[in-house]
Amino acid sequence: MPWDDDLWEEQRIASGYARGNRVLLAGPGTGKTFVLVRRIEYLISEHDIDPHRITALTFTRAAAAEMRDRLQARLGERGARVKVSTLHSYALRELLKAGGEEFPQPLRVVGDWEERWVVVEELARLLDRRVREISNERGTGALDRLADDWDTLAIDDHGWEEGFADPQFLSAWRAHREVYGYTLRSELVYQLLVELRASPAFRPRAQTDVYVVDEYQDLNRCDLNAIAMLADRTGAELFVAGEDDQSIYSFRHAHPSGIRNFVNEFADAERITMSECHRCGEDVVDISSWLIEQEIGREPKDLVSRTPWESEVHLLRFSNQQEEAQHTARLLHHYIDAGLEPHEALVLVRSDPQGRLQHAIDEQLAARGHRAYLPRVAGSVGDEIQVLLEYLLLSDDLAENNHIDDLAVRSLLELEDNGIGDARLRAVLDRCLGARTRYVAGIDHLRRNPSEFGSTGIEGVAQAVQEIIDKARGFAQRDDEAFEDWVDRVCAAVGIEAEARRVIDAAAEQVSAQVEEGAQKEEARINFTQEFIASMTKLGDTLPAQLPDHVTITTMHGAKGLSAHVVVVLQAEDELFPGQDTDEAEANELRRLLYVSLTRARKRLFVAACEHRTGPQAFAGGHQAPDRHLTRFLQDYGLTAEPVPAFLASDPAPIP
Repeated sequence: MPWDDDLWEEQRIASGYARGNRVLLAGPGTGKTFVLVRRIEYLISEHDIDPHRITALTFTRAAAAEMRDRLQARLGERGARVKVSTLHSYALRELLKAGGEEFPQPLRVVGDWEERWVVVEELARLLDRRVREISNERGTGALDRLADDWDTLAIDDHGWEEGFADPQFLSAWRAHREVYGYTLRSELVYQLLVELRASPAFRPRAQTDVYVVDEYQDLNRCDLNAIAMLADRTGAELFVAGEDDQSIYSFRHAHPSGIRNFVNEFADAERITMSECHRCGEDVVDISSWLIEQEIGREPKDLVSRTPWESEVHLLRFSNQQEEAQHTARLLHHYIDAGLEPHEALVLVRSDPQGRLQHAIDEQLAARGHRAYLPRVAGSVGDEIQVLLEYLLLSDDLAENNHIDDLAVRSLLELEDNGIGDARLRAVLDRCLGARTRYVAGIDHLRRNPSEFGSTGIEGVAQAVQEIIDKARGFAQRDDEAFEDWVDRVCAAVGIEAEARRVIDAAAEQVSAQVEEGAQKEEARINFTQEFIASMTKLGDTLPAQLPDHVTITTMHGAKGLSAHVVVVLQAEDELFPGQDTDEAEANELRRLLYVSLTRARKRLFVAACEHRTGPQAFAGGHQAPDRHLTRFLQDYGLTAEPVPAFLASDPAPIP
């Protein structure tokens, strides 16, 4: 079939635009991912580019998985040969190849659980600080500030180390990483940039003619510099896509200027625009456009609805958070009971760090017989999945490098039921730091020299470590064992529950799609472990984004890539949008965040706000504010507040 079949004219022009450095500004619902896939097909079909020489980089693992699926569905085996990954995963693979000296070897990336319960917890103890002073959700801890300096390239400034605000932390972190030999995920892209700068002869592992980059507006200064150097080093052209109106990740220092300045940064670059929305009905487009046009300094652009259906926008006011949860569930039940598929309902919240609001709505839905999916507060599916991951990492390192993964051993000492308490673990770490030795080597030394430990119990620690290592060796794939049988065996060894198996099966499925027929079994196993790691990280924790027969309840930052017939946007309150003491840049980003949220709706959009919040929810937005008001972003639009009971009494529930 031709590469441009079933495309709208605007999409056909964008997909088949002349080759060269191009930036695609694609409004919400215009078919950005659809066009990226067809652009790749166009390059393969019309310009005879080998699929192996096309690299697609996405912001999240969810987006990477979606693009892989679409490429394979469209192009079959040729689509499977296109390299698709997140930028962090790409950086990891290239650093493994390069073997640079800027980080501990062999390269070992810290996972989310390890970062929170080993790195952050132990650094807090070593420095006699609270955990939130090392890392916190607001991104103001010492570890967060270090990540900020990688993201912004402040670390490149002359005298950076002398000027770092917390030299005591920097010293403790460096000593701690020597004991465990780890690299933080937040430094991967920066370390790739360092490698590119340091070695003019360095070339990416796979030759690339075209880099296709999704969500370009979400990249920070470090990301942008790395991609520019990759393109320069390989001579590849760039086809990047996104929209400045949807730049909502300033907490990782992304800024819309990156995509706005693309045509000035790259030779012969041109801009392509798509403005025909095939997702949102006209009323949804009208309120969304009215909202985003208020941003100061925004480049004007249009968004026009091209849907065959009509849409409605309603403003709901709740007296308090109890009524909010109850009536949100009641509203969704109204539509589901009339035939709406549950996964066609989406609830978005602005601020809910403990998941209290999302869980309250979940409970109300359950009372009405409906299931909800809360990807952003689901958390760990159990310690057993982390145990499996640690054993796989340790097993791979033993098999491939005859090396012991110190961080995996330390994590398993924490996770396994071995009777070893915090006091002994702390004492071991202190001795390793004092001797500047790796963790397992330090334990072995103390076992042979128990007088240096200063207390009893080192023999028990050493015995537990040996049991962990022996068990890890048993996780190796056998010569006569098929990949799928091996996955089943290691899952059974840990006792994986059904819910946890979903994450594991997703990783195994990606390996089956990526590892070519006839590949070494060791490659499949290692790829599986890397995919498993990715599925456990913050950039992958929304996979799958939605579940069949479940209402999705998630954060506004987690809404990208989602859409539904019925969308309820909660907490549209001035205390949150834009909140108190907010400068112009923050207000603009919050406006964009609300814009992204509104444009998830196809047919029914409900914007909701409470009049009064008590308890912990009174602090949503950072200040105690029991009385709430509709966001100033929407106050002048002319919506009339409706109580849910009155709306339900007048609404003909079925949605065409």
